[in-house]
Amino acid sequence: MILIARSNRGLRFLAKKRGCQNRRNRCLHVSMKRNTEKIRLDVAAHRARQAAAGRVAINTYVPGDLVEAIDRIKEQRGVPSRAPIIEEALRIYIETQQGT
Repeated sequence: MILIARSNRGLRFLAKKRGCQNRRNRCLHVSMKRNTEKIRLDVAAHRARQAAAGRVAINTYVPGDLVEAIDRIKEQRGVPSRAPIIEEALRIYIETQQGT
């Protein structure tokens, strides 16, 4: 169970605490689904398959207009995610840079 408490600094997350009264301590009880262990194992297996295939995860922030452009291309091509569009764009960019 995760508890979210409201304070003068915003919301605080109080993990694995019990007995918090909503009115007195101003806490919001949020129950996680009972299948979190299955989800955790599925995600770990997916990450292991990706690593075994030689793939590496990257994370970065990009401007919103680029995300909108990627989403338009994604819809036009009918692909389920942004990943193949970003991968192709990176390949083209790197090939172009290596050619100069």
